[in-house]
Amino acid sequence: MGVEKGKILLAEDDADQRDLLSEFLSNEGYQVSCAATAEELVERLAGAPDLVLLDVHGVVNPAVMKSMDEQPAPPAVVLLSGDSQLAQWSRRLHAEAQVPKPFDLGDLLSTIAAVLRGRTLATRVLSHTFA
Repeated sequence: MGVEKGKILLAEDDADQRDLLSEFLSNEGYQVSCAATAEELVERLAGAPDLVLLDVHGVVNPAVMKSMDEQPAPPAVVLLSGDSQLAQWSRRLHAEAQVPKPFDLGDLLSTIAAVLRGRTLATRVLSHTFA
């Protein structure tokens, strides 16, 4: 498996997609936990993921939005959806990226890596600025 690349919380209500993406991301070196419902997503946010890979439908509700807003160190959010209003969801959930369904797995990996790299760079800059 190699070096662990980060902790991803995969929130997807479709079991087949959740299983496929979880296995794929694990094989790519990410530590993956999964949530199939909004309630599971809220519970698993306590595990302090680096990134939430979030399917909008079936998993997002007001409790999820409130919980994500209340995180002391909010994770990066990447939205996955075929919803025509993906851009609006992205703004509401403060997503750093969006990947419209259907998507290419390579594009998904590139998006995740870019978001996590951006977060790491921002953390390094802030730590040097305030050190």
